[in-house]
This record gives sequence, C-alpha cells and structure tokens, in this order.
Amino acid sequence: MGLAGWFFHQPAFRSFGHSGAEMKFNTALCLSLIGCSLLLNFKSGKTSRALSILGSALVLLIALLTLCEYFFSQNFGLDEFVYQDFNLIGTTFAGRMAPQSALTFSLMAAGAFVLNCPIPRLRRTAHWAALGSMIFPAQAIIGYLLGHMTIVGLGPQSAYMAMPTALAFLAGSIALLLRDPDRDLMESLTARTQASSVFRRLLVTSLVLPLALGWFALHIAGGKIHSAEYSVATIAFATTFLFVGLTWFNAARLNAAAHALAQREHRYSQLVENIPDVVFRLDRQFRYLYISPTIEKFSSLPPAQYLGKTIAETGTTLELCERFETACQQALKSFHEQSFEFEFGGRVTLTRIIPVSSDNEGETLLGLTSDITQRKVAEAAFRDTQDRLEATLAATQVATWTWDVPNDRLFADKNLARFFSVSVQDAAGGSIQKYLHAIHAEDRPKVEAAMIETLHNHQSQYEMDYRLVQPDKTVRWVTARGKVERDLHGKPLRFSGVVMDITERQRTEAALSRARIELEQTNQNLEATIAERTARLRETVQELEAFSYSIAHDMRAPLRSMVGFSTLLDEEFGPRFDETGREYLHRLIASATRMDHLIVDILNYSKVVRGELNLDSVDVEKLTLEIIESYPALLQARSGITIASPIPPVIANQAALTQVISNVLGNAVKFVAPGVKPQIRLWAQTPQTSATDTNPVPAGSVRLWFEDNGIGIPKESQPQLFKIFVRLHRPEVYEGTGIGLAIVKRAVERMGGTVGLESEPGHGTRLWVQLRQATEPPTSPVLT
Repeated sequence: MGLAGWFFHQPAFRSFGHSGAEMKFNTALCLSLIGCSLLLNFKSGKTSRALSILGSALVLLIALLTLCEYFFSQNFGLDEFVYQDFNLIGTTFAGRMAPQSALTFSLMAAGAFVLNCPIPRLRRTAHWAALGSMIFPAQAIIGYLLGHMTIVGLGPQSAYMAMPTALAFLAGSIALLLRDPDRDLMESLTARTQASSVFRRLLVTSLVLPLALGWFALHIAGGKIHSAEYSVATIAFATTFLFVGLTWFNAARLNAAAHALAQREHRYSQLVENIPDVVFRLDRQFRYLYISPTIEKFSSLPPAQYLGKTIAETGTTLELCERFETACQQALKSFHEQSFEFEFGGRVTLTRIIPVSSDNEGETLLGLTSDITQRKVAEAAFRDTQDRLEATLAATQVATWTWDVPNDRLFADKNLARFFSVSVQDAAGGSIQKYLHAIHAEDRPKVEAAMIETLHNHQSQYEMDYRLVQPDKTVRWVTARGKVERDLHGKPLRFSGVVMDITERQRTEAALSRARIELEQTNQNLEATIAERTARLRETVQELEAFSYSIAHDMRAPLRSMVGFSTLLDEEFGPRFDETGREYLHRLIASATRMDHLIVDILNYSKVVRGELNLDSVDVEKLTLEIIESYPALLQARSGITIASPIPPVIANQAALTQVISNVLGNAVKFVAPGVKPQIRLWAQTPQTSATDTNPVPAGSVRLWFEDNGIGIPKESQPQLFKIFVRLHRPEVYEGTGIGLAIVKRAVERMGGTVGLESEPGHGTRLWVQLRQATEPPTSPVLT
C-alpha cells in the first residue's frame, strides 16, 4: 500500500488517513523486500534460499546506510533516489525513514538473514532479533492509540514512525517468530504444557490491561474528572486486583495439573512395578537411580541394594558387567539404543539401553531387561519348523514368494532364489524386475500381462505355466499360482503364491504325448486288422452255421431212419428175438432218440446264442398255459401245475421265453422221485411284494418263481448246473442232454435278465427268472 501511495500520489495510502508522518518510499521498498525474503525462506530449494538471503542483505544494507546518515550527518542520496518528498512533518530530512525504522529494519533483516544459516546456534538469534524489532513499532502504535505523538519517536525532537510502517513492522516481527514456532523462545509460548498455558494467559493480560488502564488514566486526567493522583491510585488498585486474581487462577490450575501429574506418576509407577520386565534408570557413571521390584525375579538382591551402585558393585559376573558397560558407553556415544542378550541360570535375557538426554548431568540412560527364554524356545522351534519346511519344499521342488506391491519388494525363499538365479540379498526384498529377467523371452510378455490383469482387474487368483532360462542356458518349466490381498478400497497390498518345478512333468507329458500318437497309430492299424479279421470271422461263422444246419439235417435223417426201422423191427420181428436181442434193439432205439434230442438242443442253443432277439411285452401267464397245452409231457402233468395270478407282463422275446419256460417246466416234471406226482407252482414277485426281503426285486423288474417237489440239487453241484453238457444223473436214470438249463441261462441273459435257483436234496427246487417289467400290456397274441 505504501508503494501504491507513492506510485499513484495518494498520501492516504502512506499514512492510513492519519495526519502527520507518512511511510517513506525507502521504508515501503524495504518492507516489501523483507516480506519477500521471509516468504522465500519458507520454501525449499537453493534458488529460493539465495533470493531470501539477497533480499535480507539488501534491506540490511539500506538500513545501515540510513543509520550512518543520522550518526555521521551525511547524505548518501538514498532518501529521494526515486521520489522527491515534500512532507516534512515529524522528520528532519525529506524522504528519509525515521532512525527507529532503520534500527527495526536492521534487526529484522539480521533475523531473516540468520534464518538461512545452517548453524543451529546462529538461527536461535532470529527470535531475539524479532523481539527487538517489536520495541519501536509497539511504542509507535501505543502512541497513536493513546493520542500522544511524543512517544511515537525516540524523543520530543525525533522523527516519527508512520502508523502503517509500525503495523507492517509488527506483522513482520510476528512472521519472523513463527518461522520456528516450536523451538527456542517460541517453545515457551506454543508448547502444550501448563507453564506455556499460564504464559499465554499472562501475555494476553499484560498486553491488553496496561493499554486499557493507560487509556483510562489519560481520559480521566485529560477530562479534568479527577486529579492525576486519583488516576494513578485507581490504576494501581485495578492492576493489583487483576494480577492477584489472575495469579490465583493460574496457581489453582497449576495445582490441578500437579495433582494430575502425581496421579499419572502413580499409575506409571504401578505399571512399571507390575510388568514382568525390569525397568531401571542410570546416571552418566552408570549408577542405578531407580530399578523396579521385578529385579528380585532375576537376582537375589532387593531393589534397595542397587540404588547408587554400578552393576559391578552388585556382585554380578564379570562377563555381564563388561557387556552392560559396553552397551551403556555406546548408547551415550552414539545417542542410539543399544541392546544385548545374556544367558545365565538356564534363562535368556534381553537388555535394552536407551539414552534419554545428551546434556543432563542426572538421568541419562533408561534400561529394560526382559526374560526372553520362551521366545528363544519358540524361535528355535520356528527355525526347526522352517528348516523342515524348506527341506520339504526343496524335496518337492516347490518355492514360496510374497510381493509387497506398493513398495515393489518381493520376498522369496531359497528355492525361488535358486529357480530364478537371484542372490540371497535380492531374495530378502528385491525388485520383481530381477525375477522377470529370468523368464524365457517368449513367455515373459504373457506372464507380465497375466500379473497385471490379476492386480488391476480385481481378480484374486493367478495361475500360469512358463519357462525359466538358467545361467547355463538350460530351460526349466515351472507353474506359478498366487492370490492377491487387497485393502478396503480394492487396492492390491500383497501378492503371495507358490512356484513348482514341473520340468520332469513336462518331459513326461511330452513323452506321453508321443506315446499317445504312436498308440493311436497302433490302434488304427489294430482296428483295421480287427475289422479285416472280423469280416473273415463273420464269413467263417456264416459258413459254419450253414455247415452245422446241413450236418444237423443230414445227421437227423439217418437217425430218424434208424428209429423208424428199429421200431418196425421191434413191432414185426420182436417175438422172434430172445430177451438179449430185444434189449439190444431197445438200447439202439433209445440211443438214436437221445442223439436226435441232443442235436435239437444244440441247434436251439446256437439259435439263442447267435440269433437276434426282438424284445416286446409278453403275457407270461397266457404264454405258460399255451406251452402246457402244446407239450405232451406237460399236458399229462397239467393237474399238478399251479399258476398264481396275477403275473405282470415282461419285456422279452416270445420264442426265447417259450424255450425258457418249457425247459424249466420240463425239468420240474422230469426230475421227480419214482412214484411221486409232480407238483409245480409259478408265481411273480415285484418290488412292492419284496420290500421287506433280504434280496428284494429291483425297481422296474419282475421275478418269476418256478417251485417244484423234485429230487433237489446238492449245493456243491449248483454252480455248475447252468453250464452246457453238465449232467448230474446217468441217462438210464434221468434222460437228458445237459443243455436245457444252459439254454435257459443264455436266453435270459440275452433278454437283459438274470436267473438263479434255491434247492436242497429231497426238498425240491425253486428256480427264478428276473426280467424287466412291461409298462404296457401285450398288443399281439402269444404264439408258441
């Protein structure tokens, strides 16, 4: 504003409207320079510091030259170098700043200059310079406020300091003090202590109260209300009353603070005395000033035996004394914490020595001794577990890693360092780029892309197979799996996972792939060979079938002739033969008949084995009745055959099921004891009727039971009963070919069913056939 008043010829800007002294041009210029110097001092950088030094040095030069003009009555041409000043009010030289302004500039410039000094002791003088620079501005402001111009200058005949100049000086001094508000003189004002709080209250009172009382006294004296003695007495009484009350208030606050401090110290002492660690304080000679009662757990001496003594004077071992004193000396020398471990009496302790003051002759060292025996045992167990884990991982070719994403530090175990050929130092927290360089050049882009995709697209799982190039140029395959841990905002914090060496697996897979290709080629060749041989076999089977039918037809023709002519021979010429001749003739007829039956059974078996069976819904009950009517042997025993209705329809082939039922019923009629009438019972068992049985019928099936009163079958012979050509009796006792039950088993299996029996000698047989149940009734009549 002062410079603007000079540039635009506005006297009000140079005096704030006060009549009398105005801010000189040199004063406005120096105020601008000292303000810029202080502002630049708050910024970092060599350029800002250099400009700050230059500005404060230039102001100091102008102020000193102005003082020289006053002291030596010289005129160096500084006063009206730019503008000519016609205002001679309150000054003896036109355009020259007041001497108190020059003195204030000298102090402020010196303070701003030493702020840029790297020596701490010189920087402390900036606060003293700031306080000194407040004297004349405060004097001028008080003079202007009280209306007495005589105290604005240095004396009655001295030049005046303008009101805006005084305000600017006061602001600059405060800025100079606030450059380091927490150190030196300002620490007493800004600290969070009770003493600083009292100082702040007293400072406000000491600034406001004298000014108010002074104005009040001048008002009384100037207005002729009372005498000057009354004014002085009133000021003395008011000052005494207010300062006594303020002192009393601050004393009460300090007492409360002292009481709170005593309580905190009591809680602190209780805490120190009850923690399991030993807490102690030492002076510079390493004598104990305090030691907690916990020392009795580590030593046989009470705490009082330690006070005022060094550790050597307490009777401790020489080795512990040397290590203790060495740690104390190093702590004082470096002013950093020192620690050491010591083992005695089967326990391990950790002692920490902490320096708490560098220039205090009293308490200089704080100590803490802890029993770390359990921790050492746990660390040993952890190291043992870690060694076993590393051995296991090394044996299984597995490595672990954790990537600190924000700091780009990857922590790896020994196996990973070996896989990627990195040093032990890099494995303890190196950059991930050192690991990426070991990846094969062809695989590196896709690995980096996969990791970036996992980190930035909020994926949590990462899996990738890639190759590593070893220092000897060999290539190894690895598979990497990882998981990302994120903060509440989704930002990745840690990326952890494992890496497994799969080189042998890749080699095995490659070998298997080659073997698979070779096997496919072999299979193709084998399939071609099988197809060719199958075609040949099919042709051979067809030829054999034609041959078998031809042989069967040709064999049955002479057999029929033999039976026919033998029967005629027996009927016409039987009486001419003796008993032996007729027996031979009957044996011939029986043998030819059995041979014919055998050929028929063989043909039936081959039909069941080779023929195509078309399955459909079959009415079992109706089919059984027609079979009984069609077979003479069954028709004769019809009165002994019982069919328990209802019998559900089944999925079967009509001809095959006819063969099964006729063979089963034929055996039941045939294999009975002499003189016993056959009794046969047929019934059906379903899943509903067998729910409580030990062998229930499966869902969707029907079990047909054939129960007779025959001679029964021994258990040891039952497993062989369904094989072809198996006979349990001689032909002259029970005739047969041994193929009937084999046909039954084969036919039932071809229709998708099963067969079984339960029998005991002399108690008959229960044979069952299990087939699928038909969901719809038969649509065509049963043909036998």
